[in-house]
Amino acid sequence: EKEDSIFSKWSRRDLLKGLGGLPILGGVWFGAAKIAGSAKRERNFLLETLNVKASPPPPSGPMSGKPLRLGIIGFGIRGEQLCRSLGFATTQWLDEMKESTAKNPNDTRLKEFMGGTYALTALLQGATLLFFFLAAKGISNDDKIIKESNRLR
Repeated sequence: EKEDSIFSKWSRRDLLKGLGGLPILGGVWFGAAKIAGSAKRERNFLLETLNVKASPPPPSGPMSGKPLRLGIIGFGIRGEQLCRSLGFATTQWLDEMKESTAKNPNDTRLKEFMGGTYALTALLQGATLLFFFLAAKGISNDDKIIKESNRLR
């Protein structure tokens, strides 16, 4: 008679084959633990040798002083993204985000951009542009960019 237990589905041969893989798994685990331990020891040794205390940096002070003047080379995909990360968004992007927020209330990109932008002391002085279409896109927002960036400071 066969029992209706978990082990009744497996033969002795299946159990031995399964147990045969355990040393391989143990070897992999041991090798990973050895590498992680040696990396940690090496890191601690370097920190002690260089007399470095691993701690977070102190909080920075106020962002005051002369603004950093920036210029963008090209206003393609990456140039526009860089300008946006500095707080200089194009009117086209702002309009797209307003439409996206209207369609999907869970879309918080515009809210994060408008509320989460820190007071950066940076001025966008100019852009070097190759294609007229991109130049028009960057130049058309010049007044708006300056007003928006001053508002965010």
